[in-house]
Amino acid sequence: MKQALHPDLQRQLIGGADLLAEAENAARYLSGIMQEIHGGDWRVSVNHENCFAMVARDFSDKKGTPA
Repeated sequence: MKQALHPDLQRQLIGGADLLAEAENAARYLSGIMQEIHGGDWRVSVNHENCFAMVARDFSDKKGTPA
């Protein structure tokens, strides 16, 4: 039995556009803007399986937080 491609990969092959990379790039772009506005380090998470994108300040290292 032939295993089917993941739907996201199949859409990329059919449409020729790398939509997964576009979503990642958009989130990274937003994190850069947030860093310019607020400073600090920012995390990006794009999860296509659960359908969410997250851009959040990374408070795990105190070097980027205001005193």
